[in-house]
Amino acid sequence: MTEAPSVPDSRKRLRFVGIFAIYAVVTTLMAPLFFIFGPFFPRFYYPYAQSWTQMFIELCGAKVRIHGLDRPDWERPAVLVSNHLSYLDFALLMALSPVQIHFIAMKSLRFVPFVGAAMRCMQMIFIDRRSPTRAYESIELAVQRIADGRHVLSFPEGGLSRDGQVGRFKKGLFRLAIMAQVPVIPVVLRNTHNVMDNVNKKAWPGEVEVEFLDPIETADYGEANLQALIDLTRERIVAAYGDGSLAGVGYELYKAH
Repeated sequence: MTEAPSVPDSRKRLRFVGIFAIYAVVTTLMAPLFFIFGPFFPRFYYPYAQSWTQMFIELCGAKVRIHGLDRPDWERPAVLVSNHLSYLDFALLMALSPVQIHFIAMKSLRFVPFVGAAMRCMQMIFIDRRSPTRAYESIELAVQRIADGRHVLSFPEGGLSRDGQVGRFKKGLFRLAIMAQVPVIPVVLRNTHNVMDNVNKKAWPGEVEVEFLDPIETADYGEANLQALIDLTRERIVAAYGDGSLAGVGYELYKAH
């Protein structure tokens, strides 16, 4: 189901505001439990945060279909690379991935009330793209996370797509995969920007899709052919994404009521 043209934009904007208003209230109520019990039960952090993201999916009214979840070997650490259409993308990948995901996020998120503190508790990685030195330090930290057997995810476009298409990819995440000698797992997201449109501040219930593609091994890549790895990954995502229309593939994993 795509964006309903008969629904006035004013209703979609009102829904957008309502979702974040309700989520802010719920977050304020849930946060104390997260910070009170988390330090005593470290494994509590991530499942609790997943319930947080599932609530956001519920509020958005997203019917989620997933495809290719069995393609990656989830026992191996990896770098996940996805196109980026909406803030809903974070919630989907955190709620649906079968392993704990460590996001590489913009430094500005560190200062968002509750959210930034929660991300720090879960050992998410913040990157300051304005400072090459600090950005490289973030990459080194991500390499360490992967060495500990973790999965790291980021959106290589560096921000939300403003036209629904897949933009150019930045190099840092791919350099990370090569340094850590782990596979790249391309992920395709469809229609999340119609369910939660953060660019135009509109929201309306609908169907979204998450597709995991075949992993790309990085053993044969280095700094000399880094761009080839970037181009291959982007080509696969673009080919699978197509024109962004819902493919109707996969199985229903989560449906908002």
